Amino acid sequence: MLALVGLAWAVLSTSVAPTPARGPAAPPAAIAGTWEVERVEGDAQDSSRWRFPQNDPRFVGRALVVGPGRVELEGDKELTCQQDAWPTRRSTWARLFAKGFPRVRPGMNPNPTPEDFDVVLPKTAKKSAAVVAEVLCQGPYAAKFPLNHWAAVAPSGELLVHHDTQVLLVLRRRAVDEKPVASFDCAKAATPTEKTICGRADLASWDRSVALAVSLAKSREDAHGAEIDTAQAAWGKQRSACGADANCIEKLQVARVYELVGE
Repeated sequence: MLALVGLAWAVLSTSVAPTPARGPAAPPAAIAGTWEVERVEGDAQDSSRWRFPQNDPRFVGRALVVGPGRVELEGDKELTCQQDAWPTRRSTWARLFAKGFPRVRPGMNPNPTPEDFDVVLPKTAKKSAAVVAEVLCQGPYAAKFPLNHWAAVAPSGELLVHHDTQVLLVLRRRAVDEKPVASFDCAKAATPTEKTICGRADLASWDRSVALAVSLAKSREDAHGAEIDTAQAAWGKQRSACGADANCIEKLQVARVYELVGE
């Protein structure tokens, strides 16, 4: 009798095997990987509502990582989240822009077009071509599509990301073996700081953002170029004092960009 009970328990224990835990959901191959922000675009016909300036150096150069179970835009909390599922929406380019970036000013055409955001599409793709848009960071209080965060691959291969109803991010795919590119020639990097910058994509991109922020600061109507140059030279010496300390370099570069932008 005991033998039969033992046999029954052995059969039961082996037949009810635990279900293996599933890993994070993989994103669609079309958007998976690491992307880099090339441009920040707003509605050219409605610049009074721009949330960020065109090609804002706080965004340009930042990496967007789309991987299993996560979305992470460097330095941006709004597009950084755990992504347990990858909702897909089918639409057209015309609808994505007309309904995703609504205009509210009286007397304006309420439907912006891709061209208003400097996005050039083939004529055949403007109105009727189907577009697959992936919903990103869909929280419980998110707006309805296409007012929420979404990403769609343009015919050019660029990734268009709807950051919010005023901001479009245009990104390019970053190659796995791509070498960092700074504002200076990395082949001539001589100091410990320069070599450290050229050894990391994030540091190199922030270095470019500093250069872009300086250029934009000088282009303002009330700019004092000589003062900006003097301040930039002093800041450069401060960064050089970081040596090979990557954290020190990053903090100074991020702070300098925000200072130049005016925040």
